[in-house]
Amino acid sequence: MNGNTVKAIRLFNGESQRSFAKLLGFSYSGIAAVESGRYAPSERLRASIARKFPIDESFIIFLRDFEKINGIIHDYTITH
Repeated sequence: MNGNTVKAIRLFNGESQRSFAKLLGFSYSGIAAVESGRYAPSERLRASIARKFPIDESFIIFLRDFEKINGIIHDYTITH
């Protein structure tokens, strides 16, 4: 799990960074730092996410699309 996956889980569940952080017992700034890639998700964060947000097939489909879109945006910003 990386910061993009954390962000995808948050967005899939319709949470803001603040509400997501509160639900998980983390600071808003900590979640923002993980999502931006400044820090890797800790084992504690990963465990908390797994307890609160079960992963199902609809999320896996969402995650594939999310990663594809992020890749396109990343490629576009590098080349332009």
